[in-house]
Amino acid sequence: MRQFTSKHGTLIFTFVIQPAEKRGSRVPHYTLTYKGEKRVDLSPLGVTAVHVQPLGSETQLKNVEESETEEGLCVQLHLEEDANPRRQWTIHVVLKEDQLSLRYEIPAQPNWRAALFTGEWTGIALPRDTEVEGEGISIIEMEPKRSSPVPIVYPDGAKAVVDGADNMLISPSTMVPGTLHCHPGNQQTITTLPYVVPWRTIHFI
Repeated sequence: MRQFTSKHGTLIFTFVIQPAEKRGSRVPHYTLTYKGEKRVDLSPLGVTAVHVQPLGSETQLKNVEESETEEGLCVQLHLEEDANPRRQWTIHVVLKEDQLSLRYEIPAQPNWRAALFTGEWTGIALPRDTEVEGEGISIIEMEPKRSSPVPIVYPDGAKAVVDGADNMLISPSTMVPGTLHCHPGNQQTITTLPYVVPWRTIHFI
């Protein structure tokens, strides 16, 4: 487990690799704490592609880089598969005092030169009675593949906005009620590596 904290301690991002049902025995996950309250429970991370094992099913953390910038605390989590072909990828995390941003980067590598990336495992596990602000419905009742941003209200009245670049779509999980999943919004095509998944953000208001 690795824990990363924004400069003034408001936002805490915890990274852990552990089993996930139907996904693998060593899957990257995260939690997010804001102002002392856990706001995102254990949630998976990863990328899916056609005809290859998803990135994030059997993974080990190889190296971590941290730097403090004007944007906030920047963290690079360098990951590698446990077995051949040992594909490598990086999760980029930026922690501001009121916002988490993350994205994936898949570098060029000898054993993997191109792929059709189809989706993500990026999850945001919230309390089941969290609501979509202004609509009077819970996130469980939200329509699938909804365009971002999505403003949410926690049961205790706290507010946040889930957003993503390049027309990111958001769906309620059918497997884990209360979890939102991120989807690429643009049509996917065969991509030559390196490939970068756009930023996904949770901004607390």
